Amino acid sequence: MTDAEKLEKVIKGLECCVVGAECDHCKYGMLNKNDFEGCRQMLADALALLKAQEPRVMEWQEIVDSATQMPFIWLESKENHERVFQSILFKTWLFDSTVTIITVMTRGWLFEGYQVNYNKTWRCWTSRPDEKRRTEAPWN
Repeated sequence: MTDAEKLEKVIKGLECCVVGAECDHCKYGMLNKNDFEGCRQMLADALALLKAQEPRVMEWQEIVDSATQMPFIWLESKENHERVFQSILFKTWLFDSTVTIITVMTRGWLFEGYQVNYNKTWRCWTSRPDEKRRTEAPWN
């Protein structure tokens, strides 16, 4: 099952609960209103999805794979450590098999991040990290 399918299943299951215990329509296969195993599984799946959305430093390949989709990311520079900018990842250039440049637009300026410097002088986050998470995440 893909992540999108898992998310859709959790959403539909939660909608059944919120609408008013419409267990007959639940995607978790509840047999009757006293069968709470489906509910427990749905909540466990929902919790796993929420935890996956916690801010984390992105892997290099995630950035390369996401660049053509123009996602919003959070860019952090080691030199300017007190700030994290919400950015648009909009272009990937592959010059050869060892050097990749990612171009990011943030607040009207362009940032070119080189693969060899990733997680040494700059890095990207999946969502905005708080100060504690940023300081605890090690730089390579």
